Amino acid sequence: DMKFAKYFGLTGLIVGLAAHSNLGAVFGFLNARPIANGVYYPMYFILTAFITGVFIAYIFMGFRYKLQFPERVKTMLTSLGKIQIFLLSFLAFFMTWKMLTDVYGGMPDRADVALHILGSWLFWAEVILVIMIPLLILLKDIGRSHVAFFYASLAGMAGIGFMRYNLIHDSQLKPLQMLKTQEYQLAPTWIEYAPSAAEWMITLGGIGICMALYYLGSKFFNLDADEHHTEEKN
Repeated sequence: DMKFAKYFGLTGLIVGLAAHSNLGAVFGFLNARPIANGVYYPMYFILTAFITGVFIAYIFMGFRYKLQFPERVKTMLTSLGKIQIFLLSFLAFFMTWKMLTDVYGGMPDRADVALHILGSWLFWAEVILVIMIPLLILLKDIGRSHVAFFYASLAGMAGIGFMRYNLIHDSQLKPLQMLKTQEYQLAPTWIEYAPSAAEWMITLGGIGICMALYYLGSKFFNLDADEHHTEEKN
């Protein structure tokens, strides 16, 4: 029933915007971490959630139709590709000005952390996988290379993993200086972190659960539009 689908879709949009902006505010309210403090992260979380959704839609459709897309699906994917061009361009614009404002002025605990991030291969892996590769493929023919963008979406989802890792790591990169006045303390150094085996297993387990749920959904529910029913209504 499309009437109820619209209501549920609108409700999901409102709840999703509230949830992601609230999650971004957790970082934005970190007054002790100048690199994270501000309005950037609430907007960043909402924007990257939309981008991730388009990547996932392309991946699911690619697996569903085994890259042999019917014409009606191609039309939908082309429209999604055009939306993704805007979203990725906006993200690139957003990240560029975020880094420029972080570096400008040499503010302690902000500029030095930003320069350290710019020198990290993890940051550039995020930029290349999430922004550069998908955007170049989409701009080549304005979103009509559906098979190529399916593979770009796989790369983009890997880049989203780097993005979320960097999000946590970069905001905790520089330790806080304790307010000691009578005791000597060493100057703080960069904190380098690598996920443990248990954390890798939890992450892979979460991915496996999502894949299993999609497999079960594709087996027990009709994910294709009922064309005969649609023609009768028209």
